Amino acid sequence: MWQGISERVFRHADPAKTAPAGNAADAGPQEDHFAYETNAYARNVFYDAAQLGVFGASGRWLMTLDDFRTALRKQHSLAASLGQMDEAAMLADPAQGDFRLNRQSAAVDQGAVAFVPWALHGVVAEWNFYPAGDDLTQIIDEHWYAKDFMTDRIGYHACRTYPLTAVNVESSDYVDGVLENFAAGALQFTPARKTYATIRHAGITQPFTVKLATRCQHGQDPQAKEFTFAGDDLKTADVHASNFLVEVFFKADGDGLLVGKHTDTGYALQIHGGRAKFGVAAEAGVAGVLMSKTKVTDGRWHHLIAEADREAQTLTLYVDGKLDATGRGIGSVSLANEGDLFVGGRPDGRYLPGAIDFLRIAHGTLADAHTTIEELYAWQFHGPALHDMCGASPKGQGRDAGAIESF
Repeated sequence: MWQGISERVFRHADPAKTAPAGNAADAGPQEDHFAYETNAYARNVFYDAAQLGVFGASGRWLMTLDDFRTALRKQHSLAASLGQMDEAAMLADPAQGDFRLNRQSAAVDQGAVAFVPWALHGVVAEWNFYPAGDDLTQIIDEHWYAKDFMTDRIGYHACRTYPLTAVNVESSDYVDGVLENFAAGALQFTPARKTYATIRHAGITQPFTVKLATRCQHGQDPQAKEFTFAGDDLKTADVHASNFLVEVFFKADGDGLLVGKHTDTGYALQIHGGRAKFGVAAEAGVAGVLMSKTKVTDGRWHHLIAEADREAQTLTLYVDGKLDATGRGIGSVSLANEGDLFVGGRPDGRYLPGAIDFLRIAHGTLADAHTTIEELYAWQFHGPALHDMCGASPKGQGRDAGAIESF
């Protein structure tokens, strides 16, 4: 909610000194890449705003809601609906400390919902299944892992991420999930069209070279030196000998692959006989397989975590926030392989009749993250992101925009 903004609402980039200067710069080539395709502006409600703000690298002044929305669409932003202008003041009586909404405000039931995953140990890939705004085949990887080569935040943007490439998809395959409402955030897989998503092995394991300072920068020359990271030092979805887990939020009407990276060695999480099946395999026939007790092919959304504890040599499955099954796993032997990573199917089959809303892979168990399935599930599906700032649950068709749930 934005009410009573005397200058500009959004400052996505540095504003030009004057409106004409910004317009002139906008007409020329842009040298900076602002990753516009990952930006989402949606479900805002405005009243009494002097200027919507600045979005592009040119610094152009965008005076109206339509101006800003047009800029979002021109740059192919992930979400460009922006929001709406209210016809009257949104707040009841802020001068007297009453920050509840007016009953007729457009902000009622217009709050944005964004999925906030609970922190885990060593997350190496995280996909929310809304595509990049400029390419519907690219599913953005939003994982965060402070790897050894991430020593300077100014260079974080250049560190590698691992977007999924969706195959045989159309824009209509991105559908509304239940974890967010600002974008179509679930991918519907259609076996008849052989829909799946993938990352090539070469893209996952490509070495990363970076210059790093070898001494403290305070009061001396940092002496930058070039380092190359490869193999397990990259910390990717190509799992070596570490603990790991796979978390997925999905719905399915039948059997199919959820996610896997394997040849003769590797791992796969799939649905087989209506139940979740988690398998790991190393060289010399060392392998472990675990089936869930719960059937998950009822067309409803399910939360699933598959976990491999290498020291304890156990596999564990958690379904909808509860321990479902445990079994024998394998020790600290490498699962690394030259297979591509596949989600929702493979070129040779196992296409999933269903949808995925969230998927992540981590180099650690729940215990490694000093958490439990109960804590993770409570945060993700009943946590503060789903309530107002006072802890109140939504009263109407959804959260009101702003801090306080009023109606």
